[in-house]
Amino acid sequence: MVEEDQALANGGLYEVFVGTADLNAAQAYWQAFGYRPVAEARLECGLAAELYGHDSAARVVRMQAGADHGLVRLIEWERPANPGLGTRGLRFAGNRWVGHFAHSLLTVANHAAAARAGGGEVVLGPIHFIDMGRAYAHLFGGVVPQPFADPLIALREMQIFRPETRQVVLERFGYDSPLLGTFTDGSLLSCTQIVQGCMVVRSDDPGIFGFYETVLGLRKALDIAIPWDEAQASREVFALTPGETHWNLDLDEPRSGATLDTRRSGRIKAFRFSERWPIEDVHALASPGALGMSNYTWRVHDITEAAGRARVGGALIQTAEYEDEFGHPAISLRAPDGYHWTLIEDRSSLI
Repeated sequence: MVEEDQALANGGLYEVFVGTADLNAAQAYWQAFGYRPVAEARLECGLAAELYGHDSAARVVRMQAGADHGLVRLIEWERPANPGLGTRGLRFAGNRWVGHFAHSLLTVANHAAAARAGGGEVVLGPIHFIDMGRAYAHLFGGVVPQPFADPLIALREMQIFRPETRQVVLERFGYDSPLLGTFTDGSLLSCTQIVQGCMVVRSDDPGIFGFYETVLGLRKALDIAIPWDEAQASREVFALTPGETHWNLDLDEPRSGATLDTRRSGRIKAFRFSERWPIEDVHALASPGALGMSNYTWRVHDITEAAGRARVGGALIQTAEYEDEFGHPAISLRAPDGYHWTLIEDRSSLI
């Protein structure tokens, strides 16, 4: 584990790239969740090819909600590489989707249902119940609340997938984590910024995600095996079969703590499946140039040090150091788990 004062990572998960065929429509959609445009740029072919591996010009808009992380970078490619992940499910290696909290999950569900009823291409998943008090009793003093006897500690979650967006919306019941998301209360849907970026890997190596700890200095907040008979929402969303086990790993930013009041948003939520089970690889549909969610970025204190440490940590560095379309020193790489990342230098001290 890298100590906080030695960590390369500067804050939580910074951005999610969203390739779009209609920049104006994409901005309007994210504004409903509390995002606002904060910067615009033109990405030229040469820089796009050098930094992101896709030779196409693009219009780019960076959008921000209520925090300094969890931003969205909308990219309207002149020539998209492919249509992206679309509305397919979650059981795919290389998959990407994001999560954020809502004051009212049903409010978001109502808008999604109305959009679908009006002819929109929307996949609205069932609302899943997760008994947090039972599954994560260690976070709540070890005493498991009993139904119809005690106030429950629970989480509800629901998928909303559209051709260019893949979101899981969550609502907390009976507990709070004040640093785990900042609500934009004046927005239509009263949601937080993106609090987690999610990934799926097919590997029998339990250390496949070690890169994020040893190179970026992220903190392992959760690392559990979930067999089929103990799975809650994941049983359905990952189409688990009897006897199948998967692993759930949470990697938080260096300042994040282990208690409810010190946990911070901006985490990587990674799911690992054994190579014994059939899982299609879709990395090409979730990398820069594709429509939809296609890259994650992280801020680092020193881009040169980051590149050197990433090489030693087993990453494939795909670019030299360049200034990205917003003028920040950046590199792109493939982590050992196969995911494409862009690291952006930001030497500021975060609060």
